[in-house]
Amino acid sequence: MKIARTIFSLTFLLYIYGVSFGQSIDEYTLKAIWLGKFPYFIEWPETQSKNPEAFIIGIYGEDPFNGKLDSIYINQFFEEKPTRVVHYSNTKNIDEASILFIAKTDCSNFKEILDISFRNGVLLISDSEDSAERGVHICFYTKENHLRFKINESSMKKSDFFVSFRLLNIAQIIEPINRE
Repeated sequence: MKIARTIFSLTFLLYIYGVSFGQSIDEYTLKAIWLGKFPYFIEWPETQSKNPEAFIIGIYGEDPFNGKLDSIYINQFFEEKPTRVVHYSNTKNIDEASILFIAKTDCSNFKEILDISFRNGVLLISDSEDSAERGVHICFYTKENHLRFKINESSMKKSDFFVSFRLLNIAQIIEPINRE
């Protein structure tokens, strides 16, 4: 009976998220899931977020997730804070975010976003091709049809983030820090 309930629950969850057997999960669903997993492997600095009431996952620019973040993180919590998804069309108030995803389509204020992030403990994530090399903390990329990510270790250190070795072990490291 327990096995039947487990199989039913798994099938139901797959149905809800639009995945059937033999069909893969799309790229932005995987990225959305990772956005919620990264915080478990990162310690935020004391300067983190001006919003002590919620853990905010922000999207700067056009939303490539098409509402998936909103549906995945509704009623979710991180460190006893409710998770909220907030959309930003400009840099005003992005310092309230805990995580800020920078859409590929909008990097016009890139330097300003980096400065705000470094000062306020906002974890920057993007999937723009060279964003990790330009200072973003985590950058998604695809290799051999698999979703991967780069971590800019120098930017993490500059922002006072501490990254677990478990996350570093599965990432491509950009600008590694000297451990001596």
